Amino acid sequence: MPTIRFEHRYAWIMAIDDEQARSHELARLLEQTGFSYGSRSAVNLLLLSEHLSIVALQKDTLASLHTASPDMALNGFERLAGVVNREQLTAVLHHRRRLHQFMVLCGASPFLTNLIFKEPVFFSRLFSDNELACSRTRIELLAALRRMVPICITRLYLRAASRMS
Repeated sequence: MPTIRFEHRYAWIMAIDDEQARSHELARLLEQTGFSYGSRSAVNLLLLSEHLSIVALQKDTLASLHTASPDMALNGFERLAGVVNREQLTAVLHHRRRLHQFMVLCGASPFLTNLIFKEPVFFSRLFSDNELACSRTRIELLAALRRMVPICITRLYLRAASRMS
């Protein structure tokens, strides 16, 4: 389905006053465009519609379709939209490449989605601080990890390693 037609139908559906009819039509549209569980994804979008504009939701939905699992991407997005900084999320929504990266993360990695859900600061670091675009050598990565691990854990590890020797 061409993007313009999708956007037109999406806007028309979101304007339906009857909540049940809106949910039903949205689920049909989503299944026609590539979602496996249209009704669940429709619920995600309707929950998001309380906080985001129709245009933002259209972008999010279309970006979801370019992931391995559109349903999982949209579900992850809905979970994280409630915990991450609203201004930073809006900035990601307005940046096509960042939105695609975010949706791929949501659709491909439940682990990272849960990590961001528990620690929203990681969203800021990945997308606002641009750490997602940084590549590191193995040595740089290990050094960064060591800086993040509290010293007490490092000491416990060293003690355990010395006992094993």
